[in-house]
Amino acid sequence: MTGGFQLYAPHAILILAAIATIVFILRQFLRQVRGELGRPYGEVVEDQLAEGVRRAALLVRVAEAREARLVRIERRSEGGR
Repeated sequence: MTGGFQLYAPHAILILAAIATIVFILRQFLRQVRGELGRPYGEVVEDQLAEGVRRAALLVRVAEAREARLVRIERRSEGGR
């Protein structure tokens, strides 16, 4: 009887450790989603989306400024002829 226990005990310990690790990871994930570990996940996503919108607006402004500069350069070159 003890031979069977000694044979299966290491495997049972590994299986229990794997289950405990998975449960720990899932609990940490749920705590993060709920905001118990700092900021809630939803706020992080909203901030990232808002930052994307700000960057897009900046890119549009840069493109408009570049186009305006090119127009001024073309006008100067045409006026100098």
